Parts: sequence; structure tokens; C-alpha cells
Amino acid sequence: MSNPTLKIINAILTFQKKVLTWYYDFKYAKYTKQSSSKTYVTAGETLYLNAQEKLDAKEVIENAKSVFKENLDEPEKIFDYIKSQGTPVIKLQKAPTILWFAGQEEGFIPPQKNLKALALTFFINIFSKEKIAIGLQTQGMFVFRDTVLSPYLLAYHLYHWMAYSKNLSGYDERTLKQFKNIFAFEQDIMARKQLSIEEILSLREAIAREVEAIDMVVALAKEVSGAKKASDKLKKDGDISI
Repeated sequence: MSNPTLKIINAILTFQKKVLTWYYDFKYAKYTKQSSSKTYVTAGETLYLNAQEKLDAKEVIENAKSVFKENLDEPEKIFDYIKSQGTPVIKLQKAPTILWFAGQEEGFIPPQKNLKALALTFFINIFSKEKIAIGLQTQGMFVFRDTVLSPYLLAYHLYHWMAYSKNLSGYDERTLKQFKNIFAFEQDIMARKQLSIEEILSLREAIAREVEAIDMVVALAKEVSGAKKASDKLKKDGDISI
């Protein structure tokens, strides 16, 4: 990966991380009292334990990075790995547009129910060569445009798929819906006030998953870029010392 490309990835993803983190730190942190391993919710005397979740998230990150690195030269093999775990991978021409009509976004789509599932399966069966059962419930799946994809984009969605499969918090239907509208809360004071403490904590977890995915992609881009530089230097000089 070239330095300009790496810089662009870093700039975009770091900006996203800052915005998401800022949103929680300045808007939601006042609702909780945190320690290194627990979050105590003052309303309802709810005790939220997140120590194990942090360990699980770390494990997911390492597993996702491992799969990514093993298949960096042939990113399509990442799809083979995903399929081997029983998760469908659907390719659609003009996927972002088609998924918009189904109320979804390109990438990993958690299980859907009712009208959302019906719309998703309906559009997939119309526009994809791969057919799935039309119904009111779906399993988790990947839906991408039918073209060569950036391996870093795959890594980002790979993390979310693994995190969901690991039962990390932040992927329930209601939280995901609110997360998609998270920046709208900034302008809608009444909507923010109507959020319950539980909803706020769920959003916090969704933000945490997003930040973890972004951090992982940035780290991978740096590691791969650094490894390539070292390899190129070794080929040229026979020595990677500085």
C-alpha cells in the first residue's frame, strides 16, 4: 500500500473515531460512573459488567487480523472463510442503491425480521444470481457490490461479523437503528432526552464496536505498510537494519 493511500485511510478513519468518541464522551458519559472493569448505572441500580466483553473484543480483533493477514494477497478467500462458517455472501450489482431501498447498508447485515427481512430477501432475489428464501426472518449475511473490494473494507466488516458472532453488545436491532441516526440526536434535543439509560449504554457499546473496527483497520494498514517497506529493503539491501 502506498503512503498516500495509507494517509487517506488514517485521516478518514481517525476522524470517524474522534467524532464517535466525542459524541459519547461529551453527551453520554454524564449518565454513568465507570471503573476499570465495571459501569454502575445510577438509575435503576443496574450493574453492568464489561470486563469480559473487553477481553472478548480483544480476542475478536486478533482473530480478524489473523484472517486478514492470511488472505491479504487473495482477499476473495476471506469470503471463502466466511462461507465456511455458514454465513452467506451475496454479490449485487449497484448494491448500495439496492440495499438503500431495503433499508440496509453494504457489508455485514445482522439477522433481520418482519418487513425488513421481507424487503431484503425480495431485493436480493430480484437482483442477485444467488437466491435465498423470501421470508420474514433472515440469518446474518454479507452483501457487497459485485466488484473487486478493498481488503481493508473487508477487514472492517469482518470484525463486525466476528463481534456479532461472539455475542458482543451493540448489535441488537433497536440499537443499530439508533446508531444509524446517532448524529441526528445532536440536532434533536427532545430525541436525546427520550433515550433511556439502557438505550444510552447500548449506544455506547455500538460506538465501542465501531471504534474497535476502525482502530483495527488503521493498525492493519500501518502493519502491512511497514512490513512491505521492510521486505522491499531486504530485497534491495539484504539487510533491514536502519
